[in-house]
Amino acid sequence: MAVALAKLRDATFAMFYIMTEQRETRGRTSTLQMLKLGVLYLVDAGQVLRAICLRQFGWDVEILRYMKKLDMVKNVFSVVPAATVPGTIFFIFAIILVTLALSDVAFVLHSFQRGKTTRIWSVIILRFLVATMVTTFFISIVSWILYPLRCSGIFNDEPTDTISTLLRGDSTVPCTPWGDQEVGVTIVSLAVAACFVLFSLVTTLLSFEIDPMSEAPGDKFTGRIEMLWSTVRVTAVLIHFAEANIVILGSLVFLCVHSVVVLALHVKVLPFHCHNINLLRGGIYATIFWMALSSAVVFSTCDSVDDGCDTATQTTLLGLSPIAFFLGCGIVKLRRDRSLEAVKMLRCEFLKSQSAGQGSAPSRGSPVNSGMIIKLVSQSETTQDEFYDVSSRHSRCFDSASSASLGIRVLLYAKDQRDLPFIGYLFERSMEEHPKSRQLTILHLQFMRFVFRDIQSDTWHEKLSKTITSDLFLDLKYSLYAADRRASQLSAGINLGKDSISAINLMEVSMKLDQVHKKHKECASYLAALWKAALKCKRSSSGAEVDQWLSLFDSTSNAICQTKKSYEELLLKFPGSVSLHRDYAHFCEVILNDQAKADQQIRGADILENDSAVGDDNQSQSRSNPSSATSHETLQRKYMDSWRHRIMGKQDQALQRLRFLVISLGVLLIAYTACSYVVQDTFVVSNLTVNRLKYLDSTVGYLSTITRACVSSRNMFLAANGMNLTAQTFYQAQSSLSSGAASLDSTHTSNFVSSDNDDLQQYFRQTFFPELVAIPSPDGKGSYRPVTVSFWDLINDYVSDMQTAAAISMSELQNQDYTVNNLSAPKRAMVSL
Repeated sequence: MAVALAKLRDATFAMFYIMTEQRETRGRTSTLQMLKLGVLYLVDAGQVLRAICLRQFGWDVEILRYMKKLDMVKNVFSVVPAATVPGTIFFIFAIILVTLALSDVAFVLHSFQRGKTTRIWSVIILRFLVATMVTTFFISIVSWILYPLRCSGIFNDEPTDTISTLLRGDSTVPCTPWGDQEVGVTIVSLAVAACFVLFSLVTTLLSFEIDPMSEAPGDKFTGRIEMLWSTVRVTAVLIHFAEANIVILGSLVFLCVHSVVVLALHVKVLPFHCHNINLLRGGIYATIFWMALSSAVVFSTCDSVDDGCDTATQTTLLGLSPIAFFLGCGIVKLRRDRSLEAVKMLRCEFLKSQSAGQGSAPSRGSPVNSGMIIKLVSQSETTQDEFYDVSSRHSRCFDSASSASLGIRVLLYAKDQRDLPFIGYLFERSMEEHPKSRQLTILHLQFMRFVFRDIQSDTWHEKLSKTITSDLFLDLKYSLYAADRRASQLSAGINLGKDSISAINLMEVSMKLDQVHKKHKECASYLAALWKAALKCKRSSSGAEVDQWLSLFDSTSNAICQTKKSYEELLLKFPGSVSLHRDYAHFCEVILNDQAKADQQIRGADILENDSAVGDDNQSQSRSNPSSATSHETLQRKYMDSWRHRIMGKQDQALQRLRFLVISLGVLLIAYTACSYVVQDTFVVSNLTVNRLKYLDSTVGYLSTITRACVSSRNMFLAANGMNLTAQTFYQAQSSLSSGAASLDSTHTSNFVSSDNDDLQQYFRQTFFPELVAIPSPDGKGSYRPVTVSFWDLINDYVSDMQTAAAISMSELQNQDYTVNNLSAPKRAMVSL
């Protein structure tokens, strides 16, 4: 059980470490970043002020209308009418968001417990959800989740928008969250709200920066004050929902005490690295306390909410809120100035000790030997010694460990490198006076890690081992975990040739390195299997075995190409990694059989190793062993190459012949392909295809012209017989028939003249096309007789019939007598068409 809890704790620490990690910022913070963070904090404070100024507390309607403007979330959603977006939409949306966040947390914890660090996308999503839900929109999310308990909401003033009216379908029913139909939804709402609040408290507790030199606007020394601020926000929301069960005045008094405690702890610790953010937070906490106190005063002095309360008193209390804000800022500034004064009083004592022991204080930019300044206090006073040593308590420089911590951090933020020895002296004095302070010890470790860069000394490891084995609070354990992981992360970055690398990038690089090492081993396995298969094919060369060998050869080639590409991509990103250069040299020597490239990579690794070992002789000596081992392997390889022509002479000749045959076959294949392309382009594409396209273009006019002639003849007949066609249509059809005859005559004559082979000439002249010819008879009727004509005569007769039919009149078509003996020439031509 203890092992499982330890794994769960480590996975939680890893999740928060990666989620809250920020790039170390050494330069000054930009004004835009400060403004952005300040606006977010003010938006959060506006929601709290909106929650503690309610109508049931006795506040005037006009003042509440002004207070609503402080709630930016309310202002955004007030653009949409309340009838369009009911409270159930926000309730479902909040439930989905919280469920997604908690599911993502469970997924990340499960992945980290299993050692699967490749699913980085889940951490990125969780970071976004925490940044939006836990910080800025915390009150909105909690209020939306508790929608079933909201009978007259903070963010929705509609009295009919309750869970009872939704489930019962009647807008007149009273709000009963614990009714038979509503109790299930209410329990689910409370459970989700409790999980979300617990998640928010843990997140705010562990969301702090362990590097004291980080200057990002939101970085802080501890997360305890922010966790208490989250409890203040929860209290501000719960005051409204508990109005039917708890006395409102008692709740407001509790909120006042709560906010005062948060303000006092904030002034005592000053958690943020940036002084301006401490000032802003101090002003916000003081304003929240004043408005909670004002709500209590208004509620106690107001007889009845419906009858109205003293508006002048409320306006005066509200007008004093800016003064409370600036008063909070002034208290924070006074606390910081006094800490600086207390620290400066010790500077004279420090300078005397420096002049007596080490000479003058170092100048700006000079190196500092932190091992000479910071020492481990191994002996501490017992409880009995502390009881009898009354003078030591009065002669202490720091009355508490938090005062010592604040003085050291304030001196660091003065950004004078000459103060580093003095900071070491302050640590020594403070730890002598407060040896049991775990928080001060952990701050000492953080300064040794990030400020003094002294993580190789015995003091660092002794302190770290003693502190880890002791019983600590959750945030202090996380601080030790983060410091240790940051140290190993820095070492890994140095091995990769980078000064610093983030945890997410390190996880990605580690994943890629594991993949390329796995591919490296697969290539060696493929080569061994390939030579075994080649030996088997040499003994019995059947078709199936040869195909299997060729398939294995293709797989080996693909694996080698992919591994080489992966190595080159990693070397392009991390050109300063010695281990990566040596791994690639081994790959070139063993897998690619490229000794020249392997020697080049080894030389590059030796140069990088020598450059990195200039300032550290011990590391240089420890890293020289791989270089000498690799050089020994190179000498062995060259010695074996000198005997190669005697040991494997026949195999080399066989490989040379095989190479010659492969190259010759490749050249023949290229020549054959080129000749085939020339033949195809010259005889097939240039001659046959062009001729067929020309014939197609020349003959396509027959069908279109004849079809148009039939349509024109039909229109003439219909127009002449009065079938919904006018005389103008008749004349247009005549014109179309005449022009079609001319076009068909020109096309037919051109095709006959341009026919350039015997088959086409024979096609024009051979008589095998049937044609009906009108023959008059003595009996006065006549008939049609089939005759056989050539294609040339057939089209000419059709053209002649078109020209003749174009001259017909409407009166002739109106005559329904179609006897052959009685037909005129135009009408006979029309019948022929």
